[in-house]
Amino acid sequence: MLTSTQITDLNLDFTDLEPQKTRVPIGKKVYWLFEASGDAATKYRNASLKGARIEEGRTLSTMEGIADAEVILVANCLYQATETGDPPVTQNGNPDPSKRVGELQIRAWPGRVQKALYEAVHKLSPWLRERETPDPKASVNGHGMPPEPTTATSDSPTDSSGH
Repeated sequence: MLTSTQITDLNLDFTDLEPQKTRVPIGKKVYWLFEASGDAATKYRNASLKGARIEEGRTLSTMEGIADAEVILVANCLYQATETGDPPVTQNGNPDPSKRVGELQIRAWPGRVQKALYEAVHKLSPWLRERETPDPKASVNGHGMPPEPTTATSDSPTDSSGH
């Protein structure tokens, strides 16, 4: 159990709860992209894991539905601006859910727009990357596992230092 001194040393100060946001003009309209809320992050993570196959506690594949997860994340972070172009926020400073842009609209935009919005959400919410499941394509063996260690054999070429 943590002592009060240890808890104080953690520097947990969440006085400012206003989400990070950026103005995004798309076509002739103005939108606001907000930092992912806990709810948006949960929906994104659930969508990312839908296609995951878990075996013995290891993720083997997470490719099915990954594009849906990206659209779900953007849809939960992108809002139509007010009539004056301001961010659509409620009295407590959170995005107004009635101004949220739907998945169908996001899917209708070109891929370059979707990709840029997805990457921008990650810039506004860097903690999202820490929570993501490792990409199976990132490993050499393609199974989400680190590559097997290699050892030199008598058939392996060596350099002048013997390696």
